[in-house]
Amino acid sequence: MVLKTSSRYKRRIIGIVTLAAVLFAALFLLNKYVLKINDSVARRLNGFYLEEENSLDVIILGASEISRGFSPPEAYSRNGFTSYIYSIDSNPVSLFKYELREILDRQTPQVLVVEVDGATKNDKFLYREGSIRRVTDTARNFGNKRALINDLCKDDKLSYYCSLIKYHSRWPVLFDGKEGWKEILAENKRGYSLMRGFIQYTDEEPAKLPREIKDVRNDRTMQELSPGSERCLREFVNMCKENGIENVLFVRFPHRIENEKRYKSNCKANKVGEIAAEYGYDFLNMNQLVDEIGIDEYDFNDSEHMNLKGAIKTTAYLSDYVTEKYNIQPTPQSEEQKEEWAESVKYFDLLTEYWDKVPRKEGEKGWIKFYGDNIGTVEALDNFAAQKHE
Repeated sequence: MVLKTSSRYKRRIIGIVTLAAVLFAALFLLNKYVLKINDSVARRLNGFYLEEENSLDVIILGASEISRGFSPPEAYSRNGFTSYIYSIDSNPVSLFKYELREILDRQTPQVLVVEVDGATKNDKFLYREGSIRRVTDTARNFGNKRALINDLCKDDKLSYYCSLIKYHSRWPVLFDGKEGWKEILAENKRGYSLMRGFIQYTDEEPAKLPREIKDVRNDRTMQELSPGSERCLREFVNMCKENGIENVLFVRFPHRIENEKRYKSNCKANKVGEIAAEYGYDFLNMNQLVDEIGIDEYDFNDSEHMNLKGAIKTTAYLSDYVTEKYNIQPTPQSEEQKEEWAESVKYFDLLTEYWDKVPRKEGEKGWIKFYGDNIGTVEALDNFAAQKHE
């Protein structure tokens, strides 16, 4: 009788432990893949962690200007170096040092390129919750994540550790037809980000020229950064120094200077360049180099972002510049890595061919919301390639 009772208790304990394990696994998967925001930014950051350690020659850090203005596959095809775009939309300079920690945990780039837009905002922007959650949702270094939360988050700190608390009301995404979580799983199955963080859209209005665009090609005017932005920028630059990063290039990607706000931002970018020079780092303001790059007003999707035609131009200029200035020696690759990067180049080349054929407005026959490496886009490019050979 005692033996039977003991056996029954063991089965109950095993059942309870098994149920707890299943529930934990389900919550983990929901937390990681389903309920949190799984858009192009999430895929880009997820893809960064899929890159083999110490395999990237150049890292480009910043906001949406770089994810739509620099193509790692095109740079690889042109100059032979590997690169990745570590960016989130509206990326404040307050996050740079935490993002750099994530980067340095996995990579030792020969060159770090930093787009400076995040340092040109006001102090309120430094604590932008949506931007902070982009990093805390994906950060792999728990100590780094904890420091970020302690430094920048004032309320509801627990929700930054457990995204289920923040995103528990997102259950409808299981049935909304967008299924961004499937995109993450597809990227993980592939084993790498096809476009290495680069994206473009087709659901944009064609560039509309404003009445007047300010010419800043010869304008070196500077404006002081907000106190918090300058403090965070200097903390980031000091971190680069402390970690022995010799080659850091601060860059202002091209913007159409359509109004006073855009002009002030450009002046603040020049100030970032002055601060970078104090530490022995370089600065390029591409707004001053539009002739050398070959940019015109039709190379933009809007005042802040390049379209594909413009991105090819900025990629060509910047990849040539860093190759020559910093004498980049491409990291030796395995045959598998060469094949993967060849695949990235193949799809980027298909993208450039396909671009002119894509309907620009939703509702038109054949329209596709074009992200660069989402499932629908890859299928569209595969179909396009097949039609070319019919």
